[in-house]
Amino acid sequence: MIQGILLAFATVGLAVGPVMAQDGRIGVKGISDVPVALGGIASGGGQDGTPPPGDPTVDTTCDFVGLANNSQVNDAYAGGTSSTGVTRTNLGIRFTDATVLTSWNGCCSPNSNIAYSTTGSILLRTTSATPNWAGVTFSSSNAVALTVAGYTTADGTGSPVGTVTIPPNTNGYFSQWTSRQAIFTQAVRSIRISGSANKWGIDTLLPVLAPPFISSINPNSGTQFGGTQVVLTGIGLNSATSVTIGGVPATGLTVLSTTQISAITPFSSTAGAKDVRVVTPAGAATVTGGFTYLAASPALTITSNAQSCTPLNTTVTMDVTLSGVVSNVNAGQIALSWDPSKLQPAATNPIVSGDSPFTVFYNINSGAGTALILVSIAPGSSGAPVQSKVVARLRFTTVGVACNGAGTSVGFLPNGNLPTEFTDGTGGAIFPQLVPSTTFVVDNGAPVLTGVPANATRQADAGSGGFAACPLTPPTVSDDCSPTTLTFTRSDGQTTLAALYPVGTTTVTWRAQDPCGNATTATTTVTVLPLNTMNFTASWVSPFGPGGAGAIRPVSLVIGSLSRSVNASVAGNGNASFSVTNLPVGTYTCATVEDATRSLRRRVTVTDGGTAWTAAGATLVLGDVINDEVIDVLDWGAYVANNPNADLNSDGSVNATDGNIILANFGLRGDTPCGSGFAEPPQPIVSITVEALLEMGLGELAVADINGDGVLDETDIKLYDGGKGH
Repeated sequence: MIQGILLAFATVGLAVGPVMAQDGRIGVKGISDVPVALGGIASGGGQDGTPPPGDPTVDTTCDFVGLANNSQVNDAYAGGTSSTGVTRTNLGIRFTDATVLTSWNGCCSPNSNIAYSTTGSILLRTTSATPNWAGVTFSSSNAVALTVAGYTTADGTGSPVGTVTIPPNTNGYFSQWTSRQAIFTQAVRSIRISGSANKWGIDTLLPVLAPPFISSINPNSGTQFGGTQVVLTGIGLNSATSVTIGGVPATGLTVLSTTQISAITPFSSTAGAKDVRVVTPAGAATVTGGFTYLAASPALTITSNAQSCTPLNTTVTMDVTLSGVVSNVNAGQIALSWDPSKLQPAATNPIVSGDSPFTVFYNINSGAGTALILVSIAPGSSGAPVQSKVVARLRFTTVGVACNGAGTSVGFLPNGNLPTEFTDGTGGAIFPQLVPSTTFVVDNGAPVLTGVPANATRQADAGSGGFAACPLTPPTVSDDCSPTTLTFTRSDGQTTLAALYPVGTTTVTWRAQDPCGNATTATTTVTVLPLNTMNFTASWVSPFGPGGAGAIRPVSLVIGSLSRSVNASVAGNGNASFSVTNLPVGTYTCATVEDATRSLRRRVTVTDGGTAWTAAGATLVLGDVINDEVIDVLDWGAYVANNPNADLNSDGSVNATDGNIILANFGLRGDTPCGSGFAEPPQPIVSITVEALLEMGLGELAVADINGDGVLDETDIKLYDGGKGH
């Protein structure tokens, strides 16, 4: 009987007769309420074995009518002699308007093994996840027409994909037993038989399995040598008994699911598309040209364990592999060649046999770099196709000196008197494609580094918080072998050369390496001092031309809370540029600049100039001879007293031009220092007594009291300017 089928009835849908059949076999009862024994069909619901609501599960481990063989039931119900010796004619069931049977086969009470409808319908369903039934066969005794509908759903819901009408078979009072068949045009998962209640009965119900169908083969191509695992997808494949490709049985047939099976392709002596055929108990399916054997291509390949760059005196091993030969291989000869200045056969076992059943004999000419290898099969062996086997193994020692640039390899002599070939033992020659070993280089020389950056020392950059940029140009690598690699590491852990360097010493290690692993290293140190630089520009100007032109002038600077002094070289135009290079690392925004003996103090802003702080240009106002941050009568007195600091234009003498500069800037005051809490410069003094000058320690200025009235004031200035004091 068929496995994997479930039969269910609508609630109160069928009734059965007494427990004991007339032929002495056990029947069933209560079919609408409890599981009953029906024909050889494994029970289950939908895909998970659970019946839908209203359809009681029917155990189908026995024959539908409780018999081990349906033919015995048919014999009894259709007339003739049953297994118990009872002879009947085919009268079938007699139906009345009542809801019970009144007679069967013209006698007595109904047979205990007949299922008949009182209401509803009969549902037959498969536990397969995909449609795998073509239809159903059964016997019916029906006074009304029956509808047999097939569904692709698991529980007879939705629209049917096919219906078959069973006509009534009434003969007088009786509905004769008649064999029925309902076959659909496509596979289904469930079948429902329905008709008017109390007018029909069925027997010997049996689903018809759909023949297999193959929808895809993956992969659909592979080597002639077989061994490709293919997965076949379709319908009805899970009961497959065999798979053949090109008429040759595949191996490893495995059921993966209700819709998929897998198998291993067999060897094929010919290439091309082959038919794929699957056989199941329900039939067979064939895909014409469903799998293509790709033509094998004979090749003889030398593979090596040598690196792209191999040191001297290294043992290099090589395999000579024959592959892709579908005809039998019995013997062959291999003619090899190599560069003897780079390779020499190993002192021991330079050539040995490869995989079974091959054995080798050889002759080596070390000086010429050639060898002839004769290949045969071991005694007692027979020739066979070769998918891939090592026929010989080689051992060489690397020799020579430095890198030869172009590299070396082991290849084959040109086909001439000694061609490389194999034979099938029957006179057929096999000329495989010859693939030499990959090229490798013999080298012992390390790379050379040139242009390694010199060690560098610099101050921290402005605004960096203690870091400095230090551009480094990587060195150049030269080596006979390529490609070479150049890497670097920084002791501060940074991974780019452009990253700022911290205060202290950072070591950059350069490393060059060639393909052989030979390496050269070099180092560059970058030392960053915990100091900042600040750049200044200043102008010595006056209404009478540049001041201090060509002179070296002392400049006083206040930067934050720090005081610094520098000597500035004043150009002919009165301008000078100078720097302070010993500032501690910090953040600066303001500075003051003044000529230590001749100008007022000027405050300037400071900005981050990258590697150094940049102070805005300072225009120095000349005339502050006394250095009290104001130009007044005291400075005029110093001029009159011929104070050396009164040489404001730095022409080497104190003269009228210097006096005119004081008068032009008379009353001007210097700027307050940077920061807060500083007093403003004093107001200019326009009149002071000689006595006060003496108290201030400036008694030498008394000579400027031209009119001798004991007061140095504007009157004295006018008198001196008018020539009274000269």
